[in-house]
Amino acid sequence: MDILSFLKKATAIRRFSSTDIKEDDINRIIQAGIWGPSIHGFQPWKFIIIQNKNVIFQISQVILIKSKKLHIGYNTLLKHVARTVENSNVLIPVYNTRTLSKQMFKVGRRYGSCGYLSEIQAISAAVQNIILVANSLNIGACWLVMPTFCHTSINRILNEEDELVAIVALGYPAQKGRRSKRVNINSIVTFIK
Repeated sequence: MDILSFLKKATAIRRFSSTDIKEDDINRIIQAGIWGPSIHGFQPWKFIIIQNKNVIFQISQVILIKSKKLHIGYNTLLKHVARTVENSNVLIPVYNTRTLSKQMFKVGRRYGSCGYLSEIQAISAAVQNIILVANSLNIGACWLVMPTFCHTSINRILNEEDELVAIVALGYPAQKGRRSKRVNINSIVTFIK
């Protein structure tokens, strides 16, 4: 299968079976993240691999509690996220270590902001790699950003100080994923020749 066909087929999975993911597969998935592109090789990411069901449950409960404090609509989204987290076999909180932006902020705010944007882009590319390799191993994945609403509590559970950017939930699919329809290419692309 060519890469574009594979990308079109990849879907987010939010319900997982109870089957454990093999260590070799987890290592391959993380290697994919580590080999993501990063500006000048700064590699601002940090990944925590959580396989402990008790810790996964604690994080899901923090998210569920936070859902009760958010506005209507967002609270529903956060409840769904809490279920996805609780049901996962492996959770990968992804952190920004700010290795680039901390140095660039010393030069000036504009430079630091550019460095920070570069870090977020690099981390996003790493997460994309993680999800694609998981999919290639028939492991379901879901990229979750809503848990950042609970970053303080999650960091406390994980004894972490860096900036939580996302959480990737992994597991063997217990549902068939579906792909959202894409807009027509002509409505979002401009060619300048």
